[in-house]
Amino acid sequence: MKHMQKIQSITNHELALSRYDWYKSFSKGSEIIGTEKLDGANASFDLDGNIYSHKQKLSETNTLRGFYNYVIDNKLIELFKKLLPNNETDSIKYQIFGEWLVPHPTIQYREDRLRKFYLFDIWAEEDNQLSDDTTHGNWMGIRFVYDFFYNYYYDLTNHGVDVPTQICDFNLENLNQLNDLAERNKTNSLYSVDGRMEGIVFTSLNDNSDNGSPIRIKVVNQEYKETKAKGTKEQHLSESEIWLEQYLTDARAQKLLNKEIDENGLVINRQIFKTDFPKKFRDKLWQDILEESVDTPSQTSLNQSMKTLLRRVGKVASRNIGIRLKFAEEEH
Repeated sequence: MKHMQKIQSITNHELALSRYDWYKSFSKGSEIIGTEKLDGANASFDLDGNIYSHKQKLSETNTLRGFYNYVIDNKLIELFKKLLPNNETDSIKYQIFGEWLVPHPTIQYREDRLRKFYLFDIWAEEDNQLSDDTTHGNWMGIRFVYDFFYNYYYDLTNHGVDVPTQICDFNLENLNQLNDLAERNKTNSLYSVDGRMEGIVFTSLNDNSDNGSPIRIKVVNQEYKETKAKGTKEQHLSESEIWLEQYLTDARAQKLLNKEIDENGLVINRQIFKTDFPKKFRDKLWQDILEESVDTPSQTSLNQSMKTLLRRVGKVASRNIGIRLKFAEEEH
């Protein structure tokens, strides 16, 4: 099973660039394609019949809110076997990646856009096993995906496959262009009911990271950001508390809840507060912050404020479970 890279936000990307000489970014003059960022569930399948969420293999009892059934019912594996090059010789293994768009409370998408698979990239490997070892394969890339989609437009759309809207195609002068483009297009979504767009994913056609993946950067519009501007030093706040405030957002908590519901089948009802889920979710939210942060304070500093930090994370976790409970009750 190959995994799709986690796409870094422009904020963290620029922070890493300022700290590490070896950190790779878009090169000046590189061709960049920007696509609308969709708030769905990362999903994939290979041509051996395996269907996956972001982290696990799916089955009849674990379907990623219907994605497993969608692939089977629409015969997507058979379709891609027919359309992808050289697959008839079985010399190339393919894994097809995209976004499975299902309802989430963050953005209300139009009904005709929901429950479709939006193709994003394809991994091709000349080997017997699909894995994260990039020495035996390569990403086909966003340009190939668009060419592939429009070459087989009727075959793919008739089977419920689409691609994210291309917002722009340009040669990079500087990273400020990314923020400017996201700002100019923030109300131009072709998917949401009110036109608001979560953001844009920018992919370089010329720059790869050390593991061979195309460099991708996401710019999320302000109301959907998982981070916020770092506050100034306040007398009553420790260094760790100021750091935490950047990453402890409702948007981050809701993203993680979406994953719990989509990938693990979490059911949110009023009984959930009588279980150990709120504490487990607090710990997952804390771990997600640690994994994404590129400016984490020292362990000594964290330990000095740990009780306060976890208490704050717990409050945000519980509040967002309540928000999601309200959304679930309104749906029914």
